[in-house]
Amino acid sequence: MGLCVFPYMEIIIADRKNISEAYDSLLFAKANDLSRPKVDEHTTIYNYAYYPVLFKDEQQLLAVRDALAAQQIFARRYFNPSLNTLEYLSKKYDCPVSEDASKRVMCLPIYVGLEIENVEIIAEIILQNI
Repeated sequence: MGLCVFPYMEIIIADRKNISEAYDSLLFAKANDLSRPKVDEHTTIYNYAYYPVLFKDEQQLLAVRDALAAQQIFARRYFNPSLNTLEYLSKKYDCPVSEDASKRVMCLPIYVGLEIENVEIIAEIILQNI
């Protein structure tokens, strides 16, 4: 599959970057309760594979997820639960930062061909539910 899309990677990354920038401008200009991990300024190549958003708390994340799902828009939890809490681990460690983030992070839809009008709808639903 990788070889099939390789000739189109510049186009794919450019499209995903455009979608990511649209989310940035629509969400973070208006929402103080949201944050997002930033790409290191020294990164020279980034593939925009995911668009993770950190919500204020898990309740806010769940409200947004449910509001999106009601419109047939499916965002997904990201690294949930925190890997240190998996039942089958023989040794448990406290990882409070990971545990907190795993409850508040969700990835928004991002894919080649996602129209900016749909990004605007997603952003509006999020802003209405935070």
